Amino acid sequence: MNKTRYKIATLTGSAVMAAMLLSLLILNIVFNKKIELRAENAIKNTFTLDSDEYLNYESENDTGSLYYASLVYMGADSENRDDIYQILTPKEKKLIDWYETHPSDEMQRAKIDEATYYMKARTEYYEDSNERLLAYVDVTGEPELVKEISFGVLLDAFVIAALGAAIGYFLGKNLNKMTKLRRPFLKIHLTN
Repeated sequence: MNKTRYKIATLTGSAVMAAMLLSLLILNIVFNKKIELRAENAIKNTFTLDSDEYLNYESENDTGSLYYASLVYMGADSENRDDIYQILTPKEKKLIDWYETHPSDEMQRAKIDEATYYMKARTEYYEDSNERLLAYVDVTGEPELVKEISFGVLLDAFVIAALGAAIGYFLGKNLNKMTKLRRPFLKIHLTN
């Protein structure tokens, strides 16, 4: 018994599934990179402002970006940490605590509780002391949205692959019928 229809069904279904999974991988990479670049640009824009401009920056957000970075004062060299913590919100305290356990000069992605942040610290050097500033962007909803879209595309991939396999099965079945019909004809004409 010729298994052509099963081979065509498997080939069609797996080719469609592979194409959909490849597009899903590309989609995830592109979306996550865009989130990172937008957060990085927002942080760069915040660090280019002087202190007077920053006070109006959060309320106006004229950067043209979906994101804007918030700036947290981490303290000066000579300042007591407890004094700083009295004026910070609980979220800012968690961000500073996370950053201090993961120090870096590069921008970092942090998952704190259920929230996702991109952050980067900078030191301002003055004649009498140094001050640390932490800029952060809250992108909490974005990675979850990418995951939901990816899940939808994955479900679509399975459905389309199943449909492709069914179409391949019926094409293979018709090919088997056509082959069986041609055999007697070819035997008669080729033997003469």
